[in-house]
Amino acid sequence: MLALSLSGGGFPTIRSTLQRRADGMTLGLARLSPFVGDGSRVAFEAIRFAANLSGAMRFETVATLDGRISGGRVEELKLPVNATIAANGSIIVNNGCTPVAFRRLSVSGLRLSSTTMRLCPIDSGSLVRYTNGRVSGGANIRAPRLTGTLGNTAVVLAANQARITLAQGGFTIDQLSARVGAGVRLSTLDIAT
Repeated sequence: MLALSLSGGGFPTIRSTLQRRADGMTLGLARLSPFVGDGSRVAFEAIRFAANLSGAMRFETVATLDGRISGGRVEELKLPVNATIAANGSIIVNNGCTPVAFRRLSVSGLRLSSTTMRLCPIDSGSLVRYTNGRVSGGANIRAPRLTGTLGNTAVVLAANQARITLAQGGFTIDQLSARVGAGVRLSTLDIAT
């Protein structure tokens, strides 16, 4: 077993262990300190990885992001990552349905509360695929439901399905339902597509 530690130069500290098996497979575990800067933070749980003699590698971890997004901020966005890098450089990320969660998401005056959604792959069978210089993949989100506030007013956003496609850069929502306010001050908007 080999233990490595890297630090300094403004980069996060990395501590890892590597073990080479008799069959040539290299197994490893890496721990990184969070990347922090300009009001944002990216942290990874322990990264487990394996590489074979052909140069193919797979790794898995959970990424947690906190920071600014266009016009707002996200807190504790958690994304499990299970990736494979082939010997030819092709990359596949999350071959199955993946739970993605955030504690809070704010954009302009809209503040969304803690939510978990399952992102399930479309077309290529993975959320993200990079092959021969092209990115493909995307996600279906069945029955998304988001709650929060718009200013001081309660908001519920729901849909039958949301779909994100990477190759075409598209985003579609099927049967959007928006509820703003409550009781006699409830405003509703339903859009069927």
